[in-house]
Amino acid sequence: MRETLQLLTQTPCPGGYTHLRLSVPNIAQQAQPGQHIVWDKLALQIMRAEPQAGWIELLTKETLPSTTELSGPAGEALQWDESKPRSLLIANLSKLPSLICLAEQLSKRPNHTTLVLIQADHTLPFRPAPCRTMIPGLPAGVIATLPLLNDWGIAVRIASHDDLPGCFVGDVETLAQHWLAAQTRVEEIAVLRLV
Repeated sequence: MRETLQLLTQTPCPGGYTHLRLSVPNIAQQAQPGQHIVWDKLALQIMRAEPQAGWIELLTKETLPSTTELSGPAGEALQWDESKPRSLLIANLSKLPSLICLAEQLSKRPNHTTLVLIQADHTLPFRPAPCRTMIPGLPAGVIATLPLLNDWGIAVRIASHDDLPGCFVGDVETLAQHWLAAQTRVEEIAVLRLV
């Protein structure tokens, strides 16, 4: 579906990223985690969608088009096992908007816990912050988190080969296996990889 957008906010973020909030009520009504919009020649993942208020949020490093029409939501929505009470989401930085969209949806489920692990080997669009809670099964020094998700009560940890403070040194899959090996009742954990 094509829709004329109204730019509500445009905020510069670290690393040359821009956070956008666009008023597109019809797209906001239908948007699901993992989907994107097409704006001129850009395909941009939907980071958040608020159907009642009629807006979506995007995160991009691209130069913004001058056109005021876009289309969407496009692409397949993410699928995960909703019957399980725990989720482990693993993603690289390029999938961060889709990851945030899904994590926000999971945060609204009662009696559900989510752990998000992010591979960040390039400049981050946010300033990592020390976590407020420890996560059993992860190395003690791995404390860097994404403040937005942390504010929603979602546990986040970051892996990086760049030796960033508070981050796990190495790849996110190694960090995930480290955590999974320390868990009991692994069958209760839905694992979703966004890579």
